[in-house]
Amino acid sequence: MMAILVVPNTIFMYITDPYNLIREDYYGKTPPNFHLYPYNLLKKHDKLNYAFLGSSSINYYDIGYMFNDSSSVFSMGIESSTIEEQVEYGKLLAEKQPKEIFFFLSFYSFNPSRNPEKYYSKRVVNLNNKVIDFFDQYFTNQALSDAASYWIGGKKNSEWVQQFNENGTRTQNHYLLDKNYDFINALTSYLTLNYADVRLYGSKSFKDPESLNYSLSKIKEFKTYLEDKNIKLRLIFAPDYKLNTAMIYYMGLGNTYKGLRKKIALIQPFYDLNADTTFTNDAKNYWDAHHVRTSRVLMDDLRSSKYLYTTNTIDSCLNRIEPNFASIQEIKKIFNEYPHWDDARRQADQDKKLNPPKVL
Repeated sequence: MMAILVVPNTIFMYITDPYNLIREDYYGKTPPNFHLYPYNLLKKHDKLNYAFLGSSSINYYDIGYMFNDSSSVFSMGIESSTIEEQVEYGKLLAEKQPKEIFFFLSFYSFNPSRNPEKYYSKRVVNLNNKVIDFFDQYFTNQALSDAASYWIGGKKNSEWVQQFNENGTRTQNHYLLDKNYDFINALTSYLTLNYADVRLYGSKSFKDPESLNYSLSKIKEFKTYLEDKNIKLRLIFAPDYKLNTAMIYYMGLGNTYKGLRKKIALIQPFYDLNADTTFTNDAKNYWDAHHVRTSRVLMDDLRSSKYLYTTNTIDSCLNRIEPNFASIQEIKKIFNEYPHWDDARRQADQDKKLNPPKVL
């Protein structure tokens, strides 16, 4: 009886390929989470020259502009991910033999309270086998439902919106096509959720700089892993909007924020794009607290050594990134006047139930 069901299901899923695992054509296909988008897209690339790695924010960077190329470069930005997850996906990039991996560091990814997402499987990622991927992704009720929807609608689906480009970058359509989008609303929603959620910034344990050590050990291991493969590693702090940095200090995480840079400098020199305060102070450059609208200035920053820091120049970095008094006051005002705190706390509680924190 089981075989009777497995065979036709396998054939149907192979034909429909609803999550773009097997074939190049991804029109009308929507993976169920933002880990599968880049994971499956990467399989279409045999060799890379360069790669970006980090959280979802990096998928908004113009990697094609950075290298004057869009076919042999790839952006592996993993939504809401930990450093541990990012490193495992980074090993997949290494299999494509790039000359260099640009590893963008997001502060929340170091939070000791943060667990990997429920749909992340280290075993599946490590094996990186299409047969295993096929059964892991396609033998679920949701996949069967999605395949049926694609079969019925297919390329005639006028409601389908392309979210990712072939090189892993985001189209930004979810913002561009949102008629109700408003920066202030998007920003305050992000900031208040960041504040309320123990898995983002609301962790007491995160206030101790020593809580960074586990994630830092993963970066050190990854550096050694790449050196063995003769692949360069560049470490870069991803640029947040100024009020997100102000919130970090307002919450008492400033010592950890600065301590992280001191610890990274001991591993190797790093770039900090938060030091480009002309960029991070300008709201027109951002969709929300983390995700940028435009990035070519940032890519130019990486071509120079203007924001490259070492153990000898770390103090200059720390002075540049520290928020000013006006930004702290602005955060206080936002938090005091925000009318939807109940919604933010409710969302944080829901997220915690789906993926309980390691520690508080």
